[in-house]
Formats: sequence, C-alpha cells, structure tokens
Amino acid sequence: MASISRLDVRNFRGIPNQTASLIFGQKSLLLFGENGTGKSSFVDAVEKVLSGRVGSLDGRGQGISSDRHGPHIRAGASGPSITLTFSSPDSSYDLNSDPSKVPPALQPYLAPAKEDLFILRRRDLLRFIDFQPRDRYAYLRPFLPLAGIEEVETSLREARDQATRNLESAQADFARHVSSVTRSLGLSGELTESLVLEAISEQLKQVGHPGVALFGELDDCLRRLDEELARFGDITVAGKLHGAITALQDLLQTASDEVFTGLIAATRALREKEASEARIFYDRVLEDGIRWITEEARAACPLCEQPIDAAAVLASAQKRLDATRDLIALRKEASGAFSRAIACVRDIKGSAVKSTRSVAALQDGEIGAAEVEIVSIAAGVLAAELDKGFAYVDLTAIEGAIIPLQRDSEEKSSIAKTITELQGRLQKLPSPDRAKQLLSVRQRISDAKESWNQLESSKLSSATARAEADQAGTVYQRALEARREVVQELFDELSKDIDGIYSRLHPAESHGNIRLEIRDVGQGSANLRGSFYDREDEDPRGYYSDAHLDTLGVSIFLALRRWHRRLYPEFNLLVLDDVLTSVDNAHSVRLSELLLREFSDYQILLTTHDRIWYEHLRDIQARCGVSANFINKVIHNWTLDEGPDLREPEDEHDRLKRLLADGSASEIASMAGRLLEHTLQEMRYSVSLSVQAKPSERYEIGDLWPSFYRAARKYASFYAQAGRWLDSLDVNWPIRNWVGAHFNDWANRAPRSSAVEFAEAVIGLFEAVSCAKCRRFITPSVAPLGQLSCRCGNLIYPAPGKEKLLVSDRIKLAQESDGALRDARLDTTVYFEQKRIEATREQ
Repeated sequence: MASISRLDVRNFRGIPNQTASLIFGQKSLLLFGENGTGKSSFVDAVEKVLSGRVGSLDGRGQGISSDRHGPHIRAGASGPSITLTFSSPDSSYDLNSDPSKVPPALQPYLAPAKEDLFILRRRDLLRFIDFQPRDRYAYLRPFLPLAGIEEVETSLREARDQATRNLESAQADFARHVSSVTRSLGLSGELTESLVLEAISEQLKQVGHPGVALFGELDDCLRRLDEELARFGDITVAGKLHGAITALQDLLQTASDEVFTGLIAATRALREKEASEARIFYDRVLEDGIRWITEEARAACPLCEQPIDAAAVLASAQKRLDATRDLIALRKEASGAFSRAIACVRDIKGSAVKSTRSVAALQDGEIGAAEVEIVSIAAGVLAAELDKGFAYVDLTAIEGAIIPLQRDSEEKSSIAKTITELQGRLQKLPSPDRAKQLLSVRQRISDAKESWNQLESSKLSSATARAEADQAGTVYQRALEARREVVQELFDELSKDIDGIYSRLHPAESHGNIRLEIRDVGQGSANLRGSFYDREDEDPRGYYSDAHLDTLGVSIFLALRRWHRRLYPEFNLLVLDDVLTSVDNAHSVRLSELLLREFSDYQILLTTHDRIWYEHLRDIQARCGVSANFINKVIHNWTLDEGPDLREPEDEHDRLKRLLADGSASEIASMAGRLLEHTLQEMRYSVSLSVQAKPSERYEIGDLWPSFYRAARKYASFYAQAGRWLDSLDVNWPIRNWVGAHFNDWANRAPRSSAVEFAEAVIGLFEAVSCAKCRRFITPSVAPLGQLSCRCGNLIYPAPGKEKLLVSDRIKLAQESDGALRDARLDTTVYFEQKRIEATREQ
C-alpha cells in the first residue's frame, strides 16, 4: 500500500523560495506550531497536489482561488513547487504529474484523493451540520455505494422524460389534425366520427350524390365524383387551382397574430407585476406547503425543517395566497396564452407546408411562393423562441417575428391578391358551374379524408404515448422509492458509526442517538437528528453546545472517512488541521485515543497550535503503543522571507558541535543562537515561563532569557549542575546578535574564541535540559514537588533534601497508591506546614 515518505514545498502559501520539507518516513505526523507559523501551508500543499484545489480558498468567494492566492506573495515569476514522495511504490508526484502515467500501484491512491474528502479543517467542523438537507445529501453521495443505483435511476428518468415528450408531441399532432378537419368541413365543437360523416354527406347531397355512413365509403364517393368530372374534359388545372386557393385561404386563416399579441400582453403584464413585487412569488411553493402540512399533519417546516406552529403557518400561507390572486391569475393567463401560441405555431407551419406544395403544383413560376416562405420563416422563429420555455421568452423577438402575420401586413395582402388572381383564373376556365361545384366538394372531402386518417393515426399514437408515459412514470417512481429504502438503510448503518464515535467521546452523557434520515418531502435530501435529555428527534443545533457540535462534526467526518476508505481501501490518508480549539481536555484525550487506536491503519497528518494537546498526544502515543508509528514535529518560528522553521534542536546541536572544529565565528554564533532560541522556546512551555505578551506570540532570546534564568536558579539541584552554563550565557547570550545575526565591521573582527565560548555554554545548557534518550525536555514534577526530570527519567534533578523519584505514568501511580490512605487521618495543619517547608526549600 502506498504511503507518503516526504512532502517538499516551495513558493506556496507561507513557504517562500526555499524548500520546506516534512519527513513522514511512511509514518503518521503530529505537527505543532503557534498560530501563524505555517502549519496549514503544509496541509494546503497536500490538498493542492492531490486534489488540484485548496478547500480554504477555492469556492470560498468570488475572485479567491488557489491558483491566484496559492503562490507565496514574493514568488515572483517562479510558480509553486509541491512534491509528494511515496514508498510502496517508490515514486514522486507533483503539480505537473500526469495521473495516467504514474505507476499502476499508485493510481488506486491518487484517484480517490481527487474527491478531496480526506481533510478536516477547523472552519469546516460545522459545515455538514449547517448544510441544507439537499446540500447535505450531495455531500454524502461520494461516501455511499450508490453509483449503480443512480445510473439505473438516471436511465429511468431519461426514459420517463422522453416518454413525456413523445406524449406531448403526439397530442400536438392530434390537435393539429382536428383543426384541419374542422376547417375543411366548417365544423365547430367537439369532433366526432358521426359529425364528420354528416358534414361530408351534406356536401355530397349539395351536388346530388348520396351521403355516406362509413369512412370506408369515401373512396367510392371520390371515384363517382371523378367519373362525373371526367365528362367535362381535363380538370387537372382546375383541381390544382382550387387546391392552391384552398391551401392559401387556410394559411391566411391560421397565420394570425392575435394569439401572439395575447401572449405578449399577458406575459408583459405578469412580468411588470412580478417586478413591482420586487421578487418572483412562488405560489406553487405555498400551495404545496399547505398541502404537505395539512395531509401529513406536520409539526416541522417541509423546507427548513424547523419546528412550526402548523395552524399559524397555514393561516399565514393562505393569507399570502389570497393577497396574490391577481398575480396568480396573471400567471395562469400567461401560461394559457403560451400553450395556445405553441399550438398556433404548429398550425401555421402545417398550413405553410401545404400551401408551398399546392403553389408548386401550379408550375406557374413563383406566384405566392415568396410570401408563403416568409410566413414559414416567421413560424420557425416563433417556434424557436417558444422552445426556450415560458420564463425565457423574448417578447421583443416575438413582436418582430409576427409582423408578417398581422392583418394588414404586406405578406398577407400579397397572399390575398394571389388568391384573388387564382380565383380569376379558375373562373376563366371553360368549365361549367357544375364542374366547379364538384371540384370544390371533391377538394373538401379529399382534405377531410386525409386529415381524418392522420387524426386517427395520431390518436392511436397519442394513446400509446400516454400508456408509455404512465408506465415510465410509474417505474421511475418505484425506482425512487427503492432508492429511498436503500439510501435509508445506508444512512442507518452510517448513523451507527457516527453515533458510536460520538458516544465514545461523550460517555454517560444524556445526548446522542445521532442519525441521518431521508426527508419525507422530495428526493436527494438528508436530515440530521439527535436526542438531548428527554427531547428526541431534534436538530442538534437547537440544543448542543458549541463544543459538542465540534465533536459531532469530527465524529461525522471520521465516520464518513472510514466509509470512503471502505470504497477505496488503498487510500489511507487522514488530515486533521487544528480542529479541537473549543473542545475541553477530557474530550480531546478521548478523541486522541480513538484516533490512535481505531485509525491506526491510516497515515495521519495532525496539526495543532495547542501545546498542551500536543504533549497529551505524545503521551497518548506511548500509552496506546503507537509511538513508533508517529513523527512529532515542531514549527519553532515563521518569517515571511524564511517561512516555517522546522529544524530540530537535536540536529542543530550536532551541527554546532561540528562547527566548533572548523566553523567561522559568525557561523558558530549563528547556529548557537538558533539552538539557544529553540531551547528557550521549549523551556517556555516546560517550566511555564512568565513572559510579557507580544503580538503573534513571537518571542526572541532577549524576551525569554531573563525569565528562564530566574526560574532555573530556583531549582537548586539543576542550578548546581548547569549553573556555569547559565551564568556564562547570562553574560554572553547577546553574542548571537553581535556576531551571528548582525554583520558589521566590529563583528567581523570579533575573536573566534568568544563565539566558541558562547557555543559551548549553549551546548552545555541544551544537554542539561534535553534528554538524548526520550528526546523530551525536562519539566517540573507534581510529586515530589520541586523535582525536574525528563519523561523517561534519564535526566532527573531532585528537589532539595529529597531523593530522585523516577517518573511514572498516571495509571501506574493510581495502581500503586490504591488504598494507601484507607486508614489515614488527614490533618490540614500538618499538610500546610509541609507545603510551607517545601516552598522555603525551593526559594
């Protein structure tokens, strides 16, 4: 399994143009540093190189991004450089690496890292808790094995949508053919087969032909009409003229601007009303909300999930609906006008196609063709505009497109003149009135027969499309219900993990039972619920303290990270960036033990600015038996030009010893000063130095030395062994600034012996306060009071008049002292006398 060996960063965030490295050595890493020392720069670097983004920058606000704000402010033309070195397999990965070309064994690690679900920052602790239900569900999706289910669901939704579109198209065709039949025969009202046959029979009777009772008899009727017409000679020209006249008359009738002017007026009135309201009023939301609250007897709002007074909310919602009746009426009117416009466009396009075909059949140049084409183009523009949807219709574009459809437009006037001209030609033909009457009847019956056949076909298609749409909708709905059941089962399992972690952090506390639930209303939404004493099924934000919400946020993240690991077992990275600022000591200890025990198979990067928690974690590592799995690092300082100072005091100690052999005065003094500064920084925490506060907690030797020197002299046994180094440094510590930090003519002439004397004193002090065995600095003991010792007991400076006492952990001390005072009689007078004597000795 791949694991990180080292991280090298340059020119990124708080790290300038000199490489800063975190050496993981395939282990987990605990990183301590005061606020503003660059801890998060390393976290951001890991996130950037693995996922391509930085969560604290990208998406946080307009104009803020890791590409723009990631480079160090003095990077200049040099771009950021971030490199992760891995083991198993041995390879490196940087910002310019191609994921497809890395070793195959590393790809299962890098692919899931792109999802950026492995980092928890302090600012993100409450993000999941504060999410809206839909956003919460979206956040959970990558953690849940839903890919197959959602793929099927997507296919079913597409099938349902396509079936719905097919139904709408079939219904539109049916309506168009109904309109064609009614126009051909001059009918009105509901169209039925018997009504059509009666109209056709009436036409036939007007020319002396028998009526019909069935549509199957129409072919014989047309044949008889053709036989009678044949007696008048060639009638094809008359038939074509009559067909063109009828088609153009139909086009004039359908190509009207009235429907569109109605749409423009209704839509414009609606938009003006909405603008005057300064918002779009979603009456459907209120209507659905009233229905949901009423039908489901809800005690919580279906949108925000907050508790409500149902009666008051229903009354308010109804009042708002009543107050907006004008707006609702306008919306319904505009919606109806939009639907009528869609049907009208279909009729115009159908009439234009028939007119184009009829005019072309005349074979008489381009008579009427240009005007018909203009109307057809206008219909196409209108159709394209309406296809955008009601909310996006451009009224100005519609106003421009309907100009050819206006009653007195040049195009309609020209078409009317063409009809008059064609009628004149028809009158001039050498055919008696009887032939013209027969031709007219034949044309109407032929058109009605063709339209009826198409109507019957579209009716059948519409019925089939409706059945398919109903089936597709039913199948899709059942798929949604099935997914709800599956997701709720997954949520139940995930809730157990979240609540299990939270309960271990808060044992025997009267709150918990954390659970995730699919919302009753809508799909793809998740509620977060918990209990608080006798209150069940509550939003935790309503009752939990900030500290408890913080630990709940950590619990949710850890449970989700474990679920993600199940999906991608090769990706074992876990990053917690300074997340426990408001958590008390007891809970932070429990969390630390949980991390080190239950997440021991993860490579963890853990940062903190809390020195106490840092020391706790180091102790807990030993108690949990995972010390060998951790590297503990301290950032001692940060400057804009040099970035975070990660150099270990032990390394500086070894380097200083080597410089004593052949280093220059300035090199020796500089390294000795750095080691002294690091030593004093550590002793500031170890012996709780009293130091005057400075902005950003940045302290130099001059700030720390006087307080440390006074504190050290109080410990007699320590001063007896280290006093010569302490006294020497009390005089010589400014040499660091004279020779090692400020380059001037006097410093260049300073004797090397002065720098050596300063360095030897620093080495002596460091070896007196830092244990080479456990790598811990000495600290005061609680028992016996007045003793200084390292953690392992290799360095012990006993209290005056007392023997050395080896350090023991809490558990061992509790076991050894169990029952020791069972028969004792406590005397406060004696106790305070003992404390007075101990205090006198320390002074």
